[in-house]
Amino acid sequence: MIYEQAGQSYLEALKRQEPTFVRDRDAAPHQIARGEYAMFLPLGTTREWFDLERAAPVKVEYLRDGGSTVLTGTIAVVKNGPSLDAAKLWVSWLASPDGQRSMTDNLYSHPALPGVAPSAGLPPFNEVNPSRRTPDQIARNNEYIEIFDKAFFK
Repeated sequence: MIYEQAGQSYLEALKRQEPTFVRDRDAAPHQIARGEYAMFLPLGTTREWFDLERAAPVKVEYLRDGGSTVLTGTIAVVKNGPSLDAAKLWVSWLASPDGQRSMTDNLYSHPALPGVAPSAGLPPFNEVNPSRRTPDQIARNNEYIEIFDKAFFK
């Protein structure tokens, strides 16, 4: 997403800052709190990170200039799976306002349904101004991976 918005010069400027790439995303916020790294750019957030914000000298912030992205989640019922009626009922509940409120209460996230408030403390979805990948960007995913790989690892 950011490559389309900011271009190759952004990646090159980012590389000059010598970022560290980590595999353990759950450890990264604690490494920030201990001062090992200055910042962490995760794919998504968790309630634990906001709990850490209350206990340590860290701040969770959303990019509001188009840099944030929307993650899509999927849910499905497996064809010919066991308890199909129960699975359909669960999907129906999860997609309802009550299910979405339960999700935002327990996962600390933005809901999929308009009109359902995000978790307390999160900015409204329209203020985050997330970007969505276009069908062309989705089709070019491997190209973007190669650009990123060349910029940071080759």
